[in-house]
Amino acid sequence: MDESKTYLQAGVLYIEDQEEKATDEDDTLLHEAIQLLKSLDQVSGSQSGSERVDDLDLKQMSFMIPATEGFTMEERQRFLEMTSPHERIQKGVDVLKKVILRAEINQEISRIIGSNGQIRAFLAEKGML
Repeated sequence: MDESKTYLQAGVLYIEDQEEKATDEDDTLLHEAIQLLKSLDQVSGSQSGSERVDDLDLKQMSFMIPATEGFTMEERQRFLEMTSPHERIQKGVDVLKKVILRAEINQEISRIIGSNGQIRAFLAEKGML
């Protein structure tokens, strides 16, 4: 970074992804990622763009996943540092499952707060107490 002016400047180094041969596992992961994005939209009530994902390839999907709502900045940074589309999509599927769980828990907490406040029972049921 160059801070010699009143605005920040930086030199950018573009890093290309590793060349990887497509595998059957990639197709499975891609399909699973699509289903998880659609589930996230359903659970959260948001539109993450899952209606447009059916035509994306593995590399495109591996960058779209962390762009969805629910990913922390730290999670997004880790995705940017990966150079393997396969690794990114695998990690994306893993993190999407956690994001969906977070959304479900938040939704349930909101429901409980709006009712009789049995939050302890809910958290114990989820193994969080």
